Amino acid sequence: MTDVISSATVPAEGTFARGFSVFDPALPLLAAKAALQLDKLRIDMGNAETSEVRVDAVEKLQHLLQGTADSTQQGTQRALVDPLSARVLSEAVSQFGEKKHIDSFEELWSRLAELLVLLNPATLRGLKSEQLVAVRDFFLALSNHAAAGQSAHVRVRPTSRYRKLHAV
Repeated sequence: MTDVISSATVPAEGTFARGFSVFDPALPLLAAKAALQLDKLRIDMGNAETSEVRVDAVEKLQHLLQGTADSTQQGTQRALVDPLSARVLSEAVSQFGEKKHIDSFEELWSRLAELLVLLNPATLRGLKSEQLVAVRDFFLALSNHAAAGQSAHVRVRPTSRYRKLHAV
């Protein structure tokens, strides 16, 4: 059996190895799990056991989002090639902080950079309660929008009865 804490910092093989994608079936559940872990961290903030609260889902999503932001800012433009993933990330990031609509990719990346600073494992346990609630709201929005995006994509019907529908 592997140690959960040590395996959380290593990029996951398979599902998240390609980067952020709304079509990844594990994304809504992982984002919801990260929100629950942040709530537990916020509730146990005054206790001595705070250092023992697991935040492996938060670390996996932080690594995934950091890789997406790095690859996009370096000019490779591989990270958000599908518009549905860009919309889902934009909607979730707009729930973080000022809670206003995002109009451009530059604004998306700057708000995502602010979020990634808070998700850094070195600073995560030292956040204030309000900051943990804001990050939790981001993860809940990410989970909701990713699940909605996946279900909307699966409900697409083929144009012909001879054409097969392939869920991505």
